[in-house]
Amino acid sequence: MNEGPPEGPAQEEQMTNATYPHVFTEGRVGAMTTRNRLVMSSMCDNMSGRSGEVSDQKVEYFRRKAKGGVGWINLGYSYVTERGRGCTYYQSGIYDDALIPGLRRLTDAVHEEGARMGCQIAHAGRQTTHHYIDGLEAEAPSPVPEPLLGETPVEISVERIAEIAQEFAAAAVRAKAAGFDAVEFHGAHGYLQHAFMSPLSNKRDDAYGGSLENRLRFPRESVRAVRSAVGDDFIVGYRLSGSEFLEGGVTLEESLATTAMLEEEGADYVHVSGGTYEAVHMTVAPRWVGPGQLEEQAAAIKAATRLPVLSVGRYNSPEIAERVIAAGHADFIVMGRALLADPDLPLKALEARPEDIRPCVACAQGCIDRWFGALDITCVNNPDTGREVLPGWGNRRTPEGSRKVLVVGAGPAGLEAARVAAQDGHKVTVWERLGELGGQLALAAIPSSGGDWGAFVEWLIRQNDKHGTTIETGREATADEVKAFGADSVIIATGGRPWPPREVPGWDRDGVLDPFELLRGESEAGERVVVAGGELIGCQVAMFLAAQGKDVTLVAHGHTDLFTDGEREFAYDVVGEIVRPLLMERLAAAVTLVPKRGIKRIESGGVVVDQPGAFPPHLESLRIGPVDESVIEADSVVLGIRRRPVDELYEALGGASGNAILVGDAVQPRTVYEAVAEGSAAGRSVGGERVYPTMPVGQPALA
Repeated sequence: MNEGPPEGPAQEEQMTNATYPHVFTEGRVGAMTTRNRLVMSSMCDNMSGRSGEVSDQKVEYFRRKAKGGVGWINLGYSYVTERGRGCTYYQSGIYDDALIPGLRRLTDAVHEEGARMGCQIAHAGRQTTHHYIDGLEAEAPSPVPEPLLGETPVEISVERIAEIAQEFAAAAVRAKAAGFDAVEFHGAHGYLQHAFMSPLSNKRDDAYGGSLENRLRFPRESVRAVRSAVGDDFIVGYRLSGSEFLEGGVTLEESLATTAMLEEEGADYVHVSGGTYEAVHMTVAPRWVGPGQLEEQAAAIKAATRLPVLSVGRYNSPEIAERVIAAGHADFIVMGRALLADPDLPLKALEARPEDIRPCVACAQGCIDRWFGALDITCVNNPDTGREVLPGWGNRRTPEGSRKVLVVGAGPAGLEAARVAAQDGHKVTVWERLGELGGQLALAAIPSSGGDWGAFVEWLIRQNDKHGTTIETGREATADEVKAFGADSVIIATGGRPWPPREVPGWDRDGVLDPFELLRGESEAGERVVVAGGELIGCQVAMFLAAQGKDVTLVAHGHTDLFTDGEREFAYDVVGEIVRPLLMERLAAAVTLVPKRGIKRIESGGVVVDQPGAFPPHLESLRIGPVDESVIEADSVVLGIRRRPVDELYEALGGASGNAILVGDAVQPRTVYEAVAEGSAAGRSVGGERVYPTMPVGQPALA
């Protein structure tokens, strides 16, 4: 059957477990109890309508998280006024009574599954642009531009400060009416509450600026207004950045004072996060940061307050959660991306099955990077997330009967297709040409920059083994062999191959290496190496070689015009503002970067590079004559960073007119996100109607 929440005790009951006793102890905040100490973070999901209204997709997304056993879920950023919307059109709104019925649908769904639900109330301050707030200027403590977004906000008047405090209060009243168990101020990450606290964004010289007492005045008045509006019996929490991690910004000592203020004003808990947009790597940590990068801040605040403390910070396993709570560093552990990767993490931990927990690899590609792009979030490793209402996903009916399935290729697309089909009860065989599994994802895990991709490959292999998949390595498939196998369903996941630029004279000389063969250890580079191509794979190969002590030069062109910073030639296929800056920092420290130069020809002593065109459509073209040529000495040259589909088998089986399903890079080389989603959809298609990663043609629009 298709993956769903594991069987467990009655969801509304307290959970107990000997392996993680602290995690599965009943939690308490004020009068509110929770079935365990795990909290789903208040993440934005981009699943609301343009006016902030709740969608069917959002309801089922949260229902699925609650089914997985988490004790407490917080609805992410919900703007208290339309001028407070952040950098996306699809955030939750709580600025109008008309939104209450939709929000009630959310709380009903979560409560039906036994979890508590809070609502984070927020105002963006300067961390938005006029595009998202109906052409208005952002409002903030002072007219200090937000460094990443660039727009200068207007300074909020004293009268407007009082209005906003009341807008927070009105939002809290709506949350209570909608059935939420708690509200949580977003006082972290540079948003309005935090902007008043921070000396970097608050330059006022009146009662709301200057001293820490003055900078805390607006947060204090906001909490006081909310407490007065909702009464003493409703839970009010506050999320803050324990440290801003910027010179001159909010410090841990100041956050300790903020916590004392919250305690004075009757707050019920404090949620300790960290960072701002400028230090976003501490807020949404990439694979090089954490897990538990904010534990120290939470522990310091926990030691200084009587309030329950929630700690967040790339917590990705029940083992880490148990250790932090047992050490007395926090009362609750907040998980975000780990629950996108596997909403059943709590129940799998409860049943002492940590090996079955699908890992989060902190790639940020399916979640925060999509959020920055105004797209609804999902998870690269778990394509079920965000697709709860799509046909064939969510609560689909498992096809009756067992089919014989052949999957050709054991990269991420093939392994995911096999896993899903085998879990549905089908008899699945996988043929893999090479001697190892994982395809390009296994190669990506080899360089130190590849992070935790190996953990995901291992999980896919482990789950296929658990569900009885037969995997044959060293098996080259032909069309005749596939037909002779007699499968009811065939899935072609043969991936992509390097595509050397044959237009470059000398591309086939000795010393010109294939990147895949290099990573697999089938070839060896000399001491001086030129890597051609700024794609992520080129960056990773360059760092892989640099880690071996090689003198590496990375050459790239074709993706920036004359007026664009040449750094954008590198890792241009890594989206978002979290992973790429840290990747570039590491890359620049390890190799020599040569942007806006293209390889013109390869000679015995190295490569000749030249100037590309300044503007489209000539960005990939090079000069004809030798006026601006230069030589980079090299013993080895790595070409073939670009890839092409390996689709010959698919075409031999009839191509689009045949019965085989083509997935992943065999369709078109892209990223692991598309590979896993298409593989999962193909596995779900066995024995039933074709399933697609996005809403298929002919389906009615959903509310």
